[in-house]
Amino acid sequence: MKEKRIAVVLASLGPGGAERIMVRLAGLLARQGFPVDIVVPGPQSESLKAGLDKRVCLMELEGGHYYESLRGFHRLFKSRNIFLLPWAISIFIRKLFTSVRSLTRYIKRSRPCLMLTAHYNSIVLAANYFAGRPSKVVVTEHTLLSEHLRRQIVPVRFCFSQMCRFFYPKADCVVGVSSAVASDLVERFRVPASCAEFIYNPVVGRTLREKGAECCGHPWLKDKDTPVLAAVARLSPEKDFDTLLEAFSLLRRTMPIRLLVLGDGPDRARLECKAGALGVDSDIDWVGMVDNPLPFVREADALVLSTFYEGLPTVLIEALSVGTTPVATDAPGGIREILEDGKYGYLVPVKDAHALAEGIERALRQPMEREMLRRQAEAFFEERSVEAYMELFCRLLCE
Repeated sequence: MKEKRIAVVLASLGPGGAERIMVRLAGLLARQGFPVDIVVPGPQSESLKAGLDKRVCLMELEGGHYYESLRGFHRLFKSRNIFLLPWAISIFIRKLFTSVRSLTRYIKRSRPCLMLTAHYNSIVLAANYFAGRPSKVVVTEHTLLSEHLRRQIVPVRFCFSQMCRFFYPKADCVVGVSSAVASDLVERFRVPASCAEFIYNPVVGRTLREKGAECCGHPWLKDKDTPVLAAVARLSPEKDFDTLLEAFSLLRRTMPIRLLVLGDGPDRARLECKAGALGVDSDIDWVGMVDNPLPFVREADALVLSTFYEGLPTVLIEALSVGTTPVATDAPGGIREILEDGKYGYLVPVKDAHALAEGIERALRQPMEREMLRRQAEAFFEERSVEAYMELFCRLLCE
């Protein structure tokens, strides 16, 4: 089976969590001896290319990604600039057709036996149809799709809901990154239960352990008298940093405490203003995006995730792997699976600043045993994920 080519089709090489996971999976499959292409729309930056496994072949197709024009459409709709909406819609449709056409050409030319896709799922299924269906298609879903779409503007929500309900059942298999994600696809997007599986992401491995052992020079983490929290996430509405800032403000009234925010995003300026209004800005360091947040997480007294929903949050698994006690909202998705109903971390209600503050205080006063947390992270070993995918591929290709 190892002479059969696998194409991993992505919207881009990064910097999102799903893209990083799929690039890692592509490299792991290539190490097993499979010929692997990573297929992306348009040219990618050299910094992103540098992270690819040398055994993987990068295929940069014609045209840009239609998600870029979709973001512009989203901004125009929210700004109510209706005069530019027809122009934005026309760009979106043109890029959509360009994406399908260029991917169809790739499939006809390279004829991969199997395509594995993330964030580009409907496009891949449509292109495979126009190419004469030469490839098996495995769709991976990395978020709780119903929750994600529920928070989009109405035209986007309607369009993508219908696309997913039409295309996803036509995949040879749909893989959710947690059992909650897989169940959501079956219950809300017409995916037959016989075609739905869940496979945990390949997170824990040699590379992660090496990154976790690197030094962290942040001065706050050298001061053992003042506890430090770490929050690693994109600064966007679904991560609900507002509740985290409110909880942090409540804690600051009763104890000295500091917060490191590792990540960037569209909400950064507004959140910095809110921190100033709450009077806690001097105890928050907006570190921004870093190549390796693991040393910060390892040295922090607790990892906090205050999200509305998640597929399978990698940062929680990474916190477990370095033995840092996590505090997370009991949000829809894979959080409860990772923490096993609160056995390996503190769970609190969603959008409840008082409960989040109490959960953080408990984590600081009663941190969980580091070795116990590290053992829980073993469920997300790279080897287990790769074995599950190889078993799935073998089953599909032998049908």
